[in-house]
Amino acid sequence: MRAALIFVLCASAGFADPKPGDEGTPEYAKANELVKQLGQSRFAIREEAGKKLVEMGPAAVPALRAGSKASDEEVRARCAAVLTQIRAAELDRRVAAYLADAAGERVHNFPLLAEWEKVTGKPDAGSRKLFADMFRRGGDVLELAAANPKAAAEAVQAKCITLLAEVQDGHEQRRVAPDQLALLFFAHLRTKGRPAAFGRADHPAHLLINPGVPEGVKAKDTGPAFRRLLAAWMDSQPTDEDASRQFFAFALWAAPFPEAVPALAQMAKDRKAPAQHVRAVAIEALGRVGDDRAKAALADLVENADVLVSGSRGQCRAGDLALANWLTASSGKPADYGFGNPFTLTVRAAERGPLVSLTVRYFMDAAARDAAVKKWKSEAAK
Repeated sequence: MRAALIFVLCASAGFADPKPGDEGTPEYAKANELVKQLGQSRFAIREEAGKKLVEMGPAAVPALRAGSKASDEEVRARCAAVLTQIRAAELDRRVAAYLADAAGERVHNFPLLAEWEKVTGKPDAGSRKLFADMFRRGGDVLELAAANPKAAAEAVQAKCITLLAEVQDGHEQRRVAPDQLALLFFAHLRTKGRPAAFGRADHPAHLLINPGVPEGVKAKDTGPAFRRLLAAWMDSQPTDEDASRQFFAFALWAAPFPEAVPALAQMAKDRKAPAQHVRAVAIEALGRVGDDRAKAALADLVENADVLVSGSRGQCRAGDLALANWLTASSGKPADYGFGNPFTLTVRAAERGPLVSLTVRYFMDAAARDAAVKKWKSEAAK
């Protein structure tokens, strides 16, 4: 009896009903007849056949794939065109269903969707919209990243090279759409690839200084998902990769957001990081974020004696810069704490990157610094 049951189950699996459009089904016969009409001498017949095949949708795909190998060049070309239209229509249908499923009651078969939700958190209208925009922009990249991360890493590198060559304009970059930036950062997060370097434009890090980043950060609907993606991407980068950290610090200086506080705090206290281009910029970015977590990170640095800027007026320590930014974020006045007159230090993100103007403050001597820290501790405790 057991053997008979196994035979029946295997037979049932082996003789499962074919899908609509598979060879041998009525849909295939209908689509195949229409494919033949794509080679008719009359233009009207060819056009009408193509229209009906598009209306059939995915059920016409097997017959169209067979037709794309036909000896008639006209049939091959029209099959390819109809297949493109069907794929586009099917993509629109899938994306519309995904966006409409606000309660998340249905299963949506998109590549890396589960990974996207791990990065951006519980799905909402904004995170769904950004993922849908990314998929429309480069579903092939996401599919490749899901199936073959190594090949996807090479594809991301190639896309970065092409894109940066198109948008680089002297020391500035022309705007790249936020969904295109999100696609590259998300695919890179999945694939990793080679480290970032200043001399090569084959890494998403170089796009952190693009005008599309502040636009994506500040977007009302998709902004939260975009910000969480950038923060997760930075967390995944090697801590000794100066190019990624430098571009990220400059991006946060220009468009600060709280999700990046942990990464900025790590950069600010890392003694191996470049003093001015990473640590100082990260400290000012924390001050620009200015929320409680950012101020807590600045407070942890107040007694840090690492010298970040040294000049004729004296030395500016990491702690000095952190205290000044903590006071500014707390609506305080650094001058009330014994700081001398500030001056502006201008640093550039890279050879062809934007400028950042740092506000540098000094204490005249160790006694003035000690008095300021003592006063700050007393005031902060209150």
